[in-house]
Amino acid sequence: MSVSISKLPVIILAGGRSTRMGTPKGLLEFEGLPWVVSQIRSLGGCGFAKIIVVLGFGAENYFSREPVLKKAINEWVRFDEGLAIKTLVNQNPELGQFSSLVTGFREVLSSTEERIGAFVLPVDVPCPMIKVWRQLYSEMDGNRQVKTCIPQYSNCCGHPVLLSSSFLRELSILPLDSSEARLDLQIGLLSKEERKNVTVNDPLVCFNINTPKDWEIFVEKYLCSKDARKALLIEESK
Repeated sequence: MSVSISKLPVIILAGGRSTRMGTPKGLLEFEGLPWVVSQIRSLGGCGFAKIIVVLGFGAENYFSREPVLKKAINEWVRFDEGLAIKTLVNQNPELGQFSSLVTGFREVLSSTEERIGAFVLPVDVPCPMIKVWRQLYSEMDGNRQVKTCIPQYSNCCGHPVLLSSSFLRELSILPLDSSEARLDLQIGLLSKEERKNVTVNDPLVCFNINTPKDWEIFVEKYLCSKDARKALLIEESK
């Protein structure tokens, strides 16, 4: 029986300056679509029903390129069948990525629905295969002690990360200008029982698209492995 991940939201972080890329990463063109749209559709294909997109620097560029993101500011809007999105704008992106995280966390915590917590996926990390999400979910489901699950490929930890509701609450009250306002630092402070590194078989969890060269490598590798990945997705969905 497959693990149901549809009840959990995914927070896509797309609020950075994209200084090394030279252009907003989420607006890079991929198979005729803005990259952020491709990411959202990939998440929908994995079975998710709600995606929260957090913007910051360059938000207007996103709104101009993809009007549905503007329409979804602070409200759930249907994106595809069975998939809704909400756009949040971080009002203090100069405080760094953690401020975008907290913007998303507070939205998740405002919901009255029962949830384990939320997944977090930076826009510059390609959406991995369905099995990765299921593995992370299954490690936390029913285990109240676990606060975060992190995918690990070839001894490298990456994204997406799954954060429990209790951990979201702890993180959301940290002062944004504090030196401790960093997700990696806070995860590092957790005990072995609270943090689970989950071994997965998808190198994309450790692939970060930061520069034009990174993007070139990703597109080339994706095209080369596209048929193989599609076959895996079909097999996993059975």
